[in-house]
Amino acid sequence: MPVPTPHPARVAAPRRADDPRRLRARVESAAAAAGIDALGVTDATPLAEAADAIERVKSRGLHAGMHFTFTDPQRSTQPTRILPGARSVVVGVR
Repeated sequence: MPVPTPHPARVAAPRRADDPRRLRARVESAAAAAGIDALGVTDATPLAEAADAIERVKSRGLHAGMHFTFTDPQRSTQPTRILPGARSVVVGVR
């Protein structure tokens, strides 16, 4: 079941002055309310190892039709390319 996307007006943009622990608690609370079972947060630095692995698989033709990832590996491995200025990546699993 897909996780509902909150309406942009209901999602308050964090202020830079927010305490990271407080911000994480807010994210965890919102995730729990959305039925998220597990949550991870990391920095938004490029995923160099993942990019290398994608390129190796791509060069061998083993992408099995996963064109979104394999057509443009940087899109999947450089978070700031999707959202310039991003400092963190939040991943939720249901």
